[in-house]
Amino acid sequence: MKRLNLLIIVFLATFALTACAAPTRIMGDAWDYQLKVEELGLPGVWTLGEANLLTAYDLQAGGIVTPTASLANAQQVYTVRYQPSESSQFGDYTLEIVIFPSVADADFALNVETLSEEWRRVESAPSLGDASRVWSFVSPDDTIKQGLFRVDFRYLNAIVSVTLLGSANVLPDATEPLNQARKVLAKLQAAAEPPQLSRLRSAQTPDLRTLLLTQLQLAEVVPANGSAWSVNPRLLPGWTNNEDFGSKEAQQLLQQLGRVTGYQMWLVKPPAAEAASIDPGAGLFQQVSAYQRADATANGLQSMIGIQGAAEASPPPPVGEAARAWRALVPSKQSNGAEAVIAATEISFRVGQYVASVQLQSQLITDVSSPAVLNENYDLAVKLAQALEQNLRATKP
Repeated sequence: MKRLNLLIIVFLATFALTACAAPTRIMGDAWDYQLKVEELGLPGVWTLGEANLLTAYDLQAGGIVTPTASLANAQQVYTVRYQPSESSQFGDYTLEIVIFPSVADADFALNVETLSEEWRRVESAPSLGDASRVWSFVSPDDTIKQGLFRVDFRYLNAIVSVTLLGSANVLPDATEPLNQARKVLAKLQAAAEPPQLSRLRSAQTPDLRTLLLTQLQLAEVVPANGSAWSVNPRLLPGWTNNEDFGSKEAQQLLQQLGRVTGYQMWLVKPPAAEAASIDPGAGLFQQVSAYQRADATANGLQSMIGIQGAAEASPPPPVGEAARAWRALVPSKQSNGAEAVIAATEISFRVGQYVASVQLQSQLITDVSSPAVLNENYDLAVKLAQALEQNLRATKP
């Protein structure tokens, strides 16, 4: 009996060490760790300003960005600005979060970062994360009484930069930007790995983010027309858990079917300059949901609702093991209020343990009676769905 008790104690101790093991990489998306306006804790009224998102594809293609840290080998760069009210003594507040593929890449990027000569290193500043730098901007004009500070820190394979401007009264030193940086660090530490990844491992399915169509694949499938696809920073990609669905009935159904989780992404392709025709593919939504069992995906596919008000296409397109499709000219408005429509096609299908969807939208169409763009939009959506299907099939043993 004593030996049995000893074995139990050893097992429990080993389990506790495993459960409490420190994370070795940041696995979430960069925007998962941004601060909400209500989390800032700064005086006055603040609002979210401009946001920008760059992927490795964007950076390699020469995306327009003014880096706040070296972007060598960066996977994601997410920048968001917070705006104070006009009466505030605070000015610009910029938060940038950069995810690298490895700790070594992030460490190299932090160490090679250089700033203009007006920025001076604050040597007495407290350290933050695994490594940090604090900078103070020294204006060449002595009559300007303001504080401008920047905090860069690395935690594992992520680099965070906080830049805050304000009057000398509210920003006499780097205390406040350091405080803001600590809030981001706490988020990184608390959720280095999204909980969805452990659920997917238990279901023996890969990270769903790796299954979606990449920008490189889109460039191969969709005619470029002089523009490249980019992730929409106004509709950030994210996980879709069962509890995120609106009604209790839908949540219970998905739970009963064994839906593990899902991931969705919106992409946009700006119209080409002086294009001779309307682009049938200017906006793309794609999602993949994983189920515990492949035999549950038929009901999962049946629960998809498609484009509101659109009749389901018959026969369905040749995608996956089964598919459903909807297409319609969706009413919209031009900036001047004039009548217009958008050609839209949605295709949902199942493959193995997955139910996936693509929804493709065209540019605004002012000739609302023309069906040509809708037909082109549908044909292009089928090609995209088939490309996504290939990604999903590649995961099957």
